[in-house]
Amino acid sequence: MQHAVLSSMVKAVVCLSFLLTIAVSFAICAQATGASENASVKPAIISKAKEWFFRFQHGNIDRSQLDDTTNKELTEEMIRGEADVLKSLGNPTAFIFIQSEPLGAATGYDFLLQFPSARVVESIAFDGSGKIAGIDFHLFVKNAQQTGSET
Repeated sequence: MQHAVLSSMVKAVVCLSFLLTIAVSFAICAQATGASENASVKPAIISKAKEWFFRFQHGNIDRSQLDDTTNKELTEEMIRGEADVLKSLGNPTAFIFIQSEPLGAATGYDFLLQFPSARVVESIAFDGSGKIAGIDFHLFVKNAQQTGSET
């Protein structure tokens, strides 16, 4: 599966498979222990994360919301590939905030999206002006290893 591109600095931090595996495990444990969904994150961030999942799912990208680097690196081929994979999952049954972290001049947010057949970790970062400085989706198929490769 091709992934949407992250600007170089954000990509180096957010796209480590090991950290995403830990994040998925953390989210599953948090949910199992009754942690409230989307605690400790502004509603506007949740709204943007959901908006951008659906934008990628349908291939409807608003490039005016991207920073210059992300806009240049994100190709139409990548968008189509991501849409093909995400569209097949249908609507998420849960959308859970995992964590936020500073990424240089940006702030990154990780969300767990649950589906009947898979889980997706969405990582989205915003720069100081509110532009998207990076976005990425990692698919975890139930009873299978993580699919995809880094871009």
